[in-house]
Amino acid sequence: MTGDPLVDLVLEAGPRVFDADTPQHVVETIATSPSLHWYRDALRVMSMKQQAEMFTEIRAIGRENREIERKAVDGLGLPYARIPGRVWGSFEKLYGVGCWQDKAFMDDFLYYHPECKIIVKRGTRGQQYLDNGR
Repeated sequence: MTGDPLVDLVLEAGPRVFDADTPQHVVETIATSPSLHWYRDALRVMSMKQQAEMFTEIRAIGRENREIERKAVDGLGLPYARIPGRVWGSFEKLYGVGCWQDKAFMDDFLYYHPECKIIVKRGTRGQQYLDNGR
C-alpha cells in the first residue's frame, strides 16, 4: 500500500467510492502514481459504462418525449424538459445541488441533449403548432 491512510482506504474500497467528494490529495496521488495504473483503468472502464448508461437513458427519454403531445398553458410553467434520474443525480453530484435551477446550465444541457426537451404542439386556444420536422 501507499502509506497514506486515505489513499489506502480508497484503494481498498475500490473504484465505486471514488467520486466528487474524494479528497484532492488522494485524487492527485492516484493520478500520478505509476503503480496505480490498474486503479485508473478500473475508473476509466466504470466511467465509460456509466456514461453509456446515461446516454441510453437520455435516448429513451427522447423517444418518450417525441410521443408526448404537450399543450401549452398560459402562466402555469409546465416542465419543458424531462431529465433521467441517473443523469440528474450524477450532474448534481458533479456540479453541485441546484445546478438544474440555473438557466444557463439547463440551456447548455438541452443544447447538447435536445431529445430531453418537450416540444409543445398545441396552443391554449387549440391551435396546432408545426412539428419542426420531427
